[in-house]
Amino acid sequence: MPTLPNTIHCVLWNNLPGQNEIQSKDASTGNMTGNTDLNATSDAVGSTTVAALLSWAETRLGQISAAKKSYNDAVAADEANGTSDALANWMAYDSNYS
Repeated sequence: MPTLPNTIHCVLWNNLPGQNEIQSKDASTGNMTGNTDLNATSDAVGSTTVAALLSWAETRLGQISAAKKSYNDAVAADEANGTSDALANWMAYDSNYS
């Protein structure tokens, strides 16, 4: 995962003009301090870019989806076989969980 400064509350990117921004906060209080508009995927977010964050998010989504499928397959196998091998939650199937 790309590292972001603790002054960033949230990064919003949805490809709509005027709707993309970095929401900032005061790290000591957690209170919002303002927003910074983002205009392109090459814009900086801390020491990374919007594009790098989007790439990481897509990879992470794939990992989570694969872990959920693996867990659901294990639950189905348990139901079919009368076993209880999938009692742990789905995170146990995903070594990249964070």
